[in-house]
Amino acid sequence: MKIDIWHNVLWSRYKGRVFSAVHQQAQASGDLVHFVQMAETDGDRVGLGAVDLSYHRYPFELLYPGPLNAVPRWRSVPYFFWRGLTDRSDFTIIAGYASAQDWAQLIALMLRGKARGVFCDSTLGESRPGRLRAALKRFFFRRCRLIFCYGERAKAMALHFGARPDALVQRCQAAALPDGYDADAVPTLRARSRSPHPSFLYVGRLAPEKNLSRLLRAFAGLLADQPSARLRLVGAGPLQGQLAQEAEMLGIAETVTFVGGVNQDALADEYLRATALVLPSLREPWGLVVNEALAYGCPVLVSERCGCLPELVKPGLSGIAFDPVDQAALQRGMASLAGDEAPSAESCLAVIAPFTPEAAAADILGGIHRLQHR
Repeated sequence: MKIDIWHNVLWSRYKGRVFSAVHQQAQASGDLVHFVQMAETDGDRVGLGAVDLSYHRYPFELLYPGPLNAVPRWRSVPYFFWRGLTDRSDFTIIAGYASAQDWAQLIALMLRGKARGVFCDSTLGESRPGRLRAALKRFFFRRCRLIFCYGERAKAMALHFGARPDALVQRCQAAALPDGYDADAVPTLRARSRSPHPSFLYVGRLAPEKNLSRLLRAFAGLLADQPSARLRLVGAGPLQGQLAQEAEMLGIAETVTFVGGVNQDALADEYLRATALVLPSLREPWGLVVNEALAYGCPVLVSERCGCLPELVKPGLSGIAFDPVDQAALQRGMASLAGDEAPSAESCLAVIAPFTPEAAAADILGGIHRLQHR
């Protein structure tokens, strides 16, 4: 079977791991998969580091060097339409459903009667309001034979916008862990590395939707009872200067560290040292940093608006969920995870164990094969 898989940016390490597993499994099953990466990166990720090709162990076609949003639509949309018209695969997975390029590809595939699917990474909490947008989603979803959803929340969103239940393929989300990662060694490494004082970790962009001002205020409240606590923010983004000023105004600057961007080895050390990862986002399609933290035995404190919530946040086993607009709840969550009843490294590892690139790849190929035999 010939399968085309399209993806938006090569920068995504986790997709590199998943697509590498798809390639390996396709070779074993006799399928021929052609991967198309639309661009190297996009504007939001330019400051987060270069593309690491070591995660992409599969043959791929790169359409545009540099960021995707730098490619003018007048140039890319006709090209995507032409690619749809000349598509020779038995099944094509479109990268998404929101861009003009995605629509050009969909219309061309429809005109040819080609079997097609789409990756669906969003949740209802991420969906922008408006009747026109809702109608467009319904049109797109109803004209795809398969919709590959991240977890229960993406599945619920697709159903809400008219997807047929038999078109849904619920696939797991998997982090890109470095070569040499050994889950069996994690409990010992964490016991050796973990900070003796409460140490909370945020990993991601320093951007408005991440709700980091509220995190700073909640952490300031926690310091009144736990003055030895520390907060580390790993990442970069447009709010870094503003957040540093807020930490100064709150009188907590000496207890908050803006780490900046780090490589994979340094990030692993951050997870091993941290008491807990905090992800306070106001919207988040999934939250891969939760996968990463649990893989290093680190409990998580996660906003209820994150897509990974029902699968990865298990009270007593992996962490706590909270309302991201409730500052007191965020503060209570940090206090709870700093206590003696926080989930163990072993229970965190047990929760995340099924979420592997190999499982994600099997979900993608399995969904296509099941469709073929209907």
